[in-house]
Amino acid sequence: MKMLYAIFSEYEPIHIDKVREKVREYYVDREKHPEKYPKQVFEPHNLAGGPKAIQIVEATYEQLLNLRKMRMPYTRYEFVPIYKSSELAERFSFSVT
Repeated sequence: MKMLYAIFSEYEPIHIDKVREKVREYYVDREKHPEKYPKQVFEPHNLAGGPKAIQIVEATYEQLLNLRKMRMPYTRYEFVPIYKSSELAERFSFSVT
């Protein structure tokens, strides 16, 4: 089942060359096999305070794992599901005004 996720990523600056290499490999593979990877909804943006980024994607669990496998071990990820407030309100039987 596809869901929206906020993806927070981070890497150690000392590994920047290896991170760039992995990013290039990822984009080449994603071009050939787009179904393997998350669909970007909000492209990656860097966060202030270090080598951290955020992006919003639509993905299955398997697509998130493929992303993580492709970019390991130099990039760490946190995948946070995003739910519409109205859907959560309905699920937990309260209203959002």
